[in-house]
Amino acid sequence: MCALGNNQLSDVSWKALCSSSQGLNRLHAAECPRMTDTSLKSVATLRDLHYLDISLCHKVSDVGIKYLTEGSSVTKLRELNVSHCSHITDISVMRIAQRLCKLRHLNLSYCKRLTDMSLEWLSGSSICSLDISGCNIQDQGLAAVEEIRLRKLILAECVYITDIGIEKLCKNVRDLEHVDVSHCVALSDPAIRAISFYCTGLVTLRMSGCPKMTDVAVQYLTSGSRYLRELDVSGCVLLTDRTLRHLQRICPPLCSITMSCCSSISKLAALKLQPRVKHWEHSNDYPPYWFGYNVGQIVHPITRPIMTDDTWDVVEQHSVITRAASKERT
Repeated sequence: MCALGNNQLSDVSWKALCSSSQGLNRLHAAECPRMTDTSLKSVATLRDLHYLDISLCHKVSDVGIKYLTEGSSVTKLRELNVSHCSHITDISVMRIAQRLCKLRHLNLSYCKRLTDMSLEWLSGSSICSLDISGCNIQDQGLAAVEEIRLRKLILAECVYITDIGIEKLCKNVRDLEHVDVSHCVALSDPAIRAISFYCTGLVTLRMSGCPKMTDVAVQYLTSGSRYLRELDVSGCVLLTDRTLRHLQRICPPLCSITMSCCSSISKLAALKLQPRVKHWEHSNDYPPYWFGYNVGQIVHPITRPIMTDDTWDVVEQHSVITRAASKERT
């Protein structure tokens, strides 16, 4: 059943609907502004619910999740999306981990009140797909994920995650096939080295909006990832035409490449790759303001890894490109 964006469904409506639809196994109730904890109490009476999406239901709190995790479908629910439910806290994740024993896919993205403790509660769970985009997770919390046999991990906009955290994770979670570190602005080449070296079955990698990545990152990727099919490097402003030469070595299996706002990759070089892939996208515009940096300069202060000699080389290369770009514009 799809109730996406329905602003008419009240607590009374949900009670009537759920009592008359006990066989319902999929419920897509995202962006329902009148969905409350009381509404979820009614949803919790459904006996065969496998899929539930209550993302962007801003009135849902820990109380509603408590009803859900004590409901009739605790042994049936396979997929749960609570993205942008801004009132839920670590307590909800604790209940999800302890009660929803068959859960395989969990989306906690942009639940701003969650901390590293949430991931510690999930340690050892049966989840194979986890989205924690935009959460205030740090390396310590990421370490708890090592106890989960994940195949898909989305960390987009987790700005406090560092290369060290990614390396420790990948050493222990080697079955990852789909990874998204888009806009994890603290990450640099060593993170991609770890992903490609340890996660040898990698199929999809999204690292758009990572301004510290260089051609070396792509070289690591093409050396270690034999099954990579999709890659997004949009907004990686330090990548040059050398990246395209590396990518040609893995076409196939690479069949999708997105290079929007890659200001240092020429159109001529990018076009050489186009006939070898099914999906190809490129522009050498500068990244838009919502990428969070201006011509490669990070706007917001973040926790950064300790600078090594290699990292300083990358920063110096970055500053040279930035100065050159600024002169061209003036």
